[in-house]
Amino acid sequence: MPFSQTQRQHLSSKLKHKHVKTRRTPDAVLAYIEGWHAIAEANRIFGHDAWDRQNIAAECVWAKEQGNRFSCFYTAKVHASPL
Repeated sequence: MPFSQTQRQHLSSKLKHKHVKTRRTPDAVLAYIEGWHAIAEANRIFGHDAWDRQNIAAECVWAKEQGNRFSCFYTAKVHASPL
């Protein structure tokens, strides 16, 4: 199913600055949106339970072990589409 004109407008609009988070790594500052926000935006644009997604790629870009704790940061490319 193709996107409606309204959906295309929402998808091409800029993100609000308050939803863009940043994280410092030893090599760079990464900008990202949190997963919950991406899901909330898809629900707003397509309607709850009216869209699907497919993971295209995922990559670990940062990982660190401190004692018995392990932290990591992944990027993902996801394709979302209306049902």
